[in-house]
Amino acid sequence: MYRFPSTLYLHGVLNDLVGAVPLPWQGEVRLGLQEALVNAVKHGNGLDDQKWVTVRSRHEVRPDGHHSWWAIADEGVSASKSAHLTQIAAMGTRLCPEDAEGGRGWFILQQLFQRVHWDGERHQLSLYKNMGPHTPPLLA
Repeated sequence: MYRFPSTLYLHGVLNDLVGAVPLPWQGEVRLGLQEALVNAVKHGNGLDDQKWVTVRSRHEVRPDGHHSWWAIADEGVSASKSAHLTQIAAMGTRLCPEDAEGGRGWFILQQLFQRVHWDGERHQLSLYKNMGPHTPPLLA
């Protein structure tokens, strides 16, 4: 588990979080995690440095590749923001960057991870990525 105060100084946090990711995929995973963490800090915690962001991660190496999961939770600012994210999440892969405010970040996450799930009640974003021989890096 990784826990840090709401700040946009994410360089060290991102370095730690991508450390277990295979090198060819580190760039795109870093981009996706940065998008998710900035959203948690800005929109979830309202840039309040008295609030925390918590990241849980799990990594497994299997014959079909390296599998990674991240759960990013914020303390939440408002029910309306959570409802807005829930609405964007419900649009799923049909969402285009122009569809809604905040939709661009969701679109990026949908492109970089195989699974993206927002749980509005827990203020938690879950991400999953399989990095194996049949899933080449998007950002080579």
